[in-house]
Order: sequence, then structure tokens, then C-alpha cells
Amino acid sequence: MTSLATLSASESLVARAADLIRDAILSGEIAAGDRLSVPELSRRLGISRTPAREALLVLERDGIVESRPRLGVVVVTGDEHDIRALFQLREALDGMAARLAATQLSEDGRARLRPLLQRHEAAIDAQDVEAHIACDLEFHGILRDGNDNGYLASALLGLERRLTVLMRTFSHAPRAMGPGVLRDHRAIMDAVLTMDADAAEAAARRHVRNVALFFTASLKEGSGPSADNP
Repeated sequence: MTSLATLSASESLVARAADLIRDAILSGEIAAGDRLSVPELSRRLGISRTPAREALLVLERDGIVESRPRLGVVVVTGDEHDIRALFQLREALDGMAARLAATQLSEDGRARLRPLLQRHEAAIDAQDVEAHIACDLEFHGILRDGNDNGYLASALLGLERRLTVLMRTFSHAPRAMGPGVLRDHRAIMDAVLTMDADAAEAAARRHVRNVALFFTASLKEGSGPSADNP
């Protein structure tokens, strides 16, 4: 965990430690299934064990780490049931976000969509995993924040963090960066730009179902760790 910087005494140690560990997990520096040692984290962050332990409790409430018997705290992985449940929720929330974005997204947000899709296409052509993930998160972030429903945005952000861990787990699986994601994003974008709320919601829901099918297929093919095999 080379990027975990030492914290200063003036900062809120628990909150800042949680932020840094979360960033390391979401960036892939700490991978799904990795064990998180309180002594190691306290040493790397330059803090005592108590705030390091409390930071892990924050992340456990976020749903991106979990306590396991005989293992301690590990970054979540997920089995087929977890993936199905997460994507059922994601489908409903993403559909609502796209529907609202169709009529509420700002001009700045609308202007960002097409250039972003072009960058995403270039990332997929180059098989650049990091750029692909960044573009995907930015696209969904525009839709997530493109309405006046803060509760929806908050719920989606927490869900996206959990799913980002899974996305990195399967990012090197076959078809992880195929043309399907671009086709789905383009359909969502076109509906949002034409302010067609029904089409935007339908396209967003279809996209989530497609991604869920990819994740479950990759899990069955052994492309990522399962909850029983970190």
C-alpha cells in the first residue's frame, strides 16, 4: 500500500484513515479478498491502532469490507447471490437516475457526455483498463448527480463503491471491455440528450442487466474471486 500517506495530528484520524483506505480499495491498490491488518494499517498511516480499527468499521458500514471468521477484515468479494442482489438494486436506481437526468441534467452535464463517450471508446480500443473504469465511473457519475434528488445520489454512490470493487475484480475477464458497454452508454446518452425520459430509463435498466449477466458469467468461469475463495 505504497500510496497511503501519513496522516497529520490535526486531521480527523478516523475519517481521513477511512478515506485513504477506501481510495486504495477503489483504485485497486488493495484488491478484493485482501486481508486488512490493523497493525499494518496503523503503521502505514502513522496512527495508533484504535483509529485504524474504527476506520475499518466505517468501511464495513459502507459495505466494501467485511469481517470473516479466522480471517479478520477483508475487502468484499461477492458470490452469485450478492451480485444478483446488488444489480437488482442498481437497475432500479440507475433507471431512476437516467429518467431524471433526461429532464434535469444541466447543459454542462449534457455537453460532457459525447466527448466522454469518445474517450471511453479510445480506452476500450487501447484495452486500457484504468481509463475504461474511469470513463465508466464518470459517465454514471454525470447521471447520478444530474438531478435534484440528493437521496438518490447518496444511495447510488454507496452502491457504486461496492460495485467498483467487483468491477476491478473482473476487469481482466474476457469481454470486460467489449463494444457492449459503449453501445449501452450511447443509447442512454441519446435518450438523455433528446430528453426522452422513458427511453433513458429503459436503456439504463437494460445496461445494468447486461453488466449483471457479464459479472455472473465471469464468476462462473472463474475470472474473479468468490466469497469462499478469496
